[in-house]
Amino acid sequence: MINNFANKMGFSSRGYEITPTAKNGNSYRLEVRQSNQDNTVANMVGIYQYNSQTGTATKVQ
Repeated sequence: MINNFANKMGFSSRGYEITPTAKNGNSYRLEVRQSNQDNTVANMVGIYQYNSQTGTATKVQ
């Protein structure tokens, strides 16, 4: 599920961290962060709602 979301949203390259924070049926809330050049800080990219059945994703924050 995370790989499908990452590929769809363009987060499949190195440096992105995707963490599921909630699940309700086929709907997942995912937190996306991107590491800085030194890999010392992971900055928030956004929080997304992803439906694994339909493949739709919406940015929540």
